[in-house]
Amino acid sequence: MQTARALEQLLQDAQKSLHDQQNNHLMLKQQLACKKSDVAKLDGLSLTSFFHSVLRKRKQRLAEEKHEYQAIKLKYDVSVKAVDETQEEIQRLQNKLTTFDLTRARKQLQEAIQAEKAALDSLQQVKSYLQSAINWGAWDMLGGGMLAAMVKHSKIDSAKQQVHYAQQQLRTLKEELINAGQILNMSLEIDNFLQFADFFFDGFIADYTVQSKIKRGLSACSDAISIVTLEINSCHDRLAETQREIDNVSKSKIELIEQR
Repeated sequence: MQTARALEQLLQDAQKSLHDQQNNHLMLKQQLACKKSDVAKLDGLSLTSFFHSVLRKRKQRLAEEKHEYQAIKLKYDVSVKAVDETQEEIQRLQNKLTTFDLTRARKQLQEAIQAEKAALDSLQQVKSYLQSAINWGAWDMLGGGMLAAMVKHSKIDSAKQQVHYAQQQLRTLKEELINAGQILNMSLEIDNFLQFADFFFDGFIADYTVQSKIKRGLSACSDAISIVTLEINSCHDRLAETQREIDNVSKSKIELIEQR
């Protein structure tokens, strides 16, 4: 299987060959024009034609010039074909390299979207636990008794376990987005969420009853969910655009083949 580096080397070689062929083509074109002029002079009623006729060398000289002209014309025709073929080869390699890059980009975007969905699922789970903790906390504050306090603590513990998983998923997501060349609009906000989550959940060891802390955690989680959702939409847009580019390159390949 050809790699991008191998394709790039083939493309560089083809471009160098094209440069050399175009220089040769130009030289032959100039020689052909010069030789064509010589033949026309000998074949016409010019002073040169008359001079050679007098010396009885006109026919011999004309035959030689025509022979040289045909030899150069043959080389010129070959050079034209060589240039055309090399240009087609360059176009083919460029299309292949573009397809290779786009296919790789598509794969990286698909992997980023999968990571985003995993991160989003874990964040939504954290949000669900925190929202439930708030509800049970409110009941606890209204005198819900030991059951309300136990359930609230259980939800907070579940949220704490889930947030560590969410942190892992978010870090994986950042790596996948970097691989996909996606600009991390969410970088600062996600870093803030990761740092806040550590501080926030450590505080619950000593203080489970502060509803405001739970609400702050819920707010931070909701912000992270919104950001990841935006990133998913952005990656989907880029994926669709990449697929269109792949389709366009494939269409160009077909048109190139049909033109041969």
